[in-house]
Amino acid sequence: ASVAEGGAAAAAGEPVAAARLLQRLRLASDLRAGARIFGAWQRHVVQVACERSVQIAELERDELLRRLYSTPDSRDRSNRNTLATVERSMSAALLARALEF
Repeated sequence: ASVAEGGAAAAAGEPVAAARLLQRLRLASDLRAGARIFGAWQRHVVQVACERSVQIAELERDELLRRLYSTPDSRDRSNRNTLATVERSMSAALLARALEF
């Protein structure tokens, strides 16, 4: 009789065990979903930060170019420096050729 009673008790405990199993499966599924959501959010935050850094760099570049070209003297000075560099290179080439002979 006790074996039958034990079997009946085990059978009565099966719905509880099944409910616990379903609860664990839901918890595991929720944790995986949460991890995916967190990963997506993290990627989004990194992408937004990178885009903002690029925007700031472009604004800084534009500001530097605006400053560079806003004064006519800077353009003239840049052209003179370029011409001076070319002249020095030509002089160095002529001197090198003269020293070869």
